[in-house]
Amino acid sequence: MSAFITLRLDDQVVILTDGAVYPGYHDFTIIGYANKVWTFPHLDMVVAWRGTSDLCGLLLYKKSHKWTSFDMLLRELVEHAEEECDRFGTLWPGRDGACELAVCGWSDDRETFETYSFNMDTNAAICKPPQLTEQLYMAPFPDLSCMEALGIAANGHINITAVDQLKLLMQAQRDTAHYMGHPGDDADRAERGHCVGAFIQQTTLSRGHITSTIVKRWPDELGERIDPANGRIEALGADRLPPGAGENDYGETAP
Repeated sequence: MSAFITLRLDDQVVILTDGAVYPGYHDFTIIGYANKVWTFPHLDMVVAWRGTSDLCGLLLYKKSHKWTSFDMLLRELVEHAEEECDRFGTLWPGRDGACELAVCGWSDDRETFETYSFNMDTNAAICKPPQLTEQLYMAPFPDLSCMEALGIAANGHINITAVDQLKLLMQAQRDTAHYMGHPGDDADRAERGHCVGAFIQQTTLSRGHITSTIVKRWPDELGERIDPANGRIEALGADRLPPGAGENDYGETAP
């Protein structure tokens, strides 16, 4: 499953992704680590993903060379996604695939940054059009109790105001136990597990410029399930550092 967060500002979009890879929806054992963002600097666009990596890869690898603008991608995304869902079924007969994309970019038509959520599912007859998201979007949405424990929610209102606080939201996603199974499964009979791990990668998109760096590493091990208490980011204010403090030579902040 894994997770991502998008924050749309006037002059940039900030995307957070985790780095854990799992064998499937029914097993949250970590089998690898991955970069889950595809960057398109020539289009002022970033696409992040969570879910079945092979399905995401088919779309982004097979079709991305055809896109000449962010607006073109939005117009053609449904058609391209349905073609790749069919291709997925041909390549892996009998295997289910589902993923969610965060599609972020500069719209030349509307002269603004926009962020969309788009879902692909090989079991669906058609793909629904991309959905414009709120300024702050999280998938999956964490339990309010997990956010409140980190000091970032009051009466259901998320009081995140700074980019450097976004990783607290991803910690809340990590703390939340999610149902293990395909999105169409009966949730009442599904086992729960934690599915956000390895590291937090922050990607920042602005006009003509994209940067991506690791801002947090969790001590998660290959072949193990995630224990959200390991390397936990503490309540608001306890895990914040001034710019440059605690960073290594690669701009990464130690866990």
